[in-house]
Amino acid sequence: MARRRRSKYSAAGQAALDEIEAYQRSWVIIPTAEHYKDGELVVIRAPRFQNPLGKGLVNILRRDPEFNLHLDEFGSDAWLLFDGRRTLGEVADHMAKRAGDEPRIALTRLIMFLRGLKTAGVVRVVTLERAETTEA
Repeated sequence: MARRRRSKYSAAGQAALDEIEAYQRSWVIIPTAEHYKDGELVVIRAPRFQNPLGKGLVNILRRDPEFNLHLDEFGSDAWLLFDGRRTLGEVADHMAKRAGDEPRIALTRLIMFLRGLKTAGVVRVVTLERAETTEA
């Protein structure tokens, strides 16, 4: 097991970073788009526009209101784990074991992946407490 490098941050700064990581690990990812499997990989049907003007323009131009978002192996595995019940920390731990990485590295990769999915409008990110209250 690799030794943890000494942090370049002060003790207070490192504590703040650890608190942010704990908060991020409590996120729950709720998929809002449909998907299908293309072999081993996942393809998501993402909305082309999220605002009413764009949706109206798509109808006027008679274009498909959705487009295919092809995920790689990492993204496909992560997408299949996003079920609205698992936290981001649980998904990160699973992905870290699968890839042989540290959980912190897997969490960073997942957060970058989620930024793209959130921009495409195919996921909703909520905290664990909020997910439990909406479920009940």
